[in-house]
Amino acid sequence: MASCPRPTVAATREGTTTVRAPGALPLVGHTVRLARDPLGFLQARHGGAPVVELRFGTGRVQLLTRPDVVREVLVTGHRSYDKGGPIIEGARTLFGNGLGTCPREQHRRQRPMLQPAFRPSRLAGYSPTMQLCAEEIAGEWQDGQVLDVGRQMNRIAARALMRTLASGDAASTAVRQVEEFLPTLMSTAFRRVAVPWAWPHELPLPSNRRYRRADTAVRASIDATIAEYRRAGAPGDDLLGHLVGARDEAGTELSDQEIHDQIKIMLIAGIETTATALSWTFHVLGRQPEIERRVCAELDAELDGRPPTGDDLARLPYLTRVLTETLRVYPTVPLLSRVATADVSLGGREFPAGTEFFFSPYCLHRDPGAFPEPERFDPDRWLSERVSAAQRLAFIPWGAGPRKCIGDTYSLIEASLALATILTTWRLRPIATAKVTPTVRFSLHPTGLRMTAERRPARHRGSGLDIEAA
Repeated sequence: MASCPRPTVAATREGTTTVRAPGALPLVGHTVRLARDPLGFLQARHGGAPVVELRFGTGRVQLLTRPDVVREVLVTGHRSYDKGGPIIEGARTLFGNGLGTCPREQHRRQRPMLQPAFRPSRLAGYSPTMQLCAEEIAGEWQDGQVLDVGRQMNRIAARALMRTLASGDAASTAVRQVEEFLPTLMSTAFRRVAVPWAWPHELPLPSNRRYRRADTAVRASIDATIAEYRRAGAPGDDLLGHLVGARDEAGTELSDQEIHDQIKIMLIAGIETTATALSWTFHVLGRQPEIERRVCAELDAELDGRPPTGDDLARLPYLTRVLTETLRVYPTVPLLSRVATADVSLGGREFPAGTEFFFSPYCLHRDPGAFPEPERFDPDRWLSERVSAAQRLAFIPWGAGPRKCIGDTYSLIEASLALATILTTWRLRPIATAKVTPTVRFSLHPTGLRMTAERRPARHRGSGLDIEAA
């Protein structure tokens, strides 16, 4: 980072200064550099000024680089900011105005309508389905099989979400469609957001055709499931049943389009993010056998080879710390944005209403002031006696404030149950020749993550001896 060009500084009103990132090109600004190496480019902007100006085309975006400044936007001063910026605007175009993308006024109506579906009592009811889905997918593996880990975790998360979302014939079709087409949808969607011009997406390219086919299939399956629930006329105990039966303070129900948009956002928050968190966890465990040994020893001691339940999770603190540390090192959403809805003051500078802001959980989670030795994977930094105020301030894998992800606990329960279910029976071993690289899309995806499934000997479960032998 010492070899990076120094940022330029320009005087602004009231004696403050504008710090601009170096390397902007005519017409495109920093777009090319961000596209080539988004994580490296953003990380190089941290450690200096609290706000750094980036250029995208002829527009400007302010990158927030300090945890306290980000907290001002998300929590203490949240009324002066709204969801917005190029990422959110692009996501709205693709996925609609669900809870994760809608403007503040719509969020005030939607959040209370959806919140009861994510109460602890509801989540407890979803847990057996989550565990069973992981058991079903892992039950298809063969000893010695080379797995596309991202694909397998995506299947687990997709099946779990769709089964807790809805039941019935239409829902069964939706499960199959989402498992098949969502990876294509997600791998292509971020490129459509990142490239701001429409014409490249209309070209008769194979990638565009695959995207349109996947989008059409997923939309049709969602609509068919909603229609089936409308015909039934009675809300069920699942997520979709709650959405169909929900009413706002005026007694108004959600329209079919509003329900469709909520489901599309759930597909991102409930499938893509959970799948990437699990994938990165197995990547870490495969390369750090001592951490893997400790997780498996805890599972053997508490479960003795039986499948986990939701009630078991409180007795698996080390597994929880491993997942938490994975979310720090590899946060599922690496880049977020907001737009100022009023004139604001941040980091010693004044900004007018309409200013767009970026901030990166990936970079904030590597702040050495909050996380000593930030590149070291250390689950025990989350022991209660070691967690600092700075650590809590900088850790935002689900966002913070009123717009914090509504499904954070859902995702953690699902990931914990899936991890415990798989590790009770399997080890996933790294392939020496595999090159795993973080790829930025709506989530931080581990491209190239292939691992070999190795069945744990049944006679050793309960003792941890198969892990010790490694």
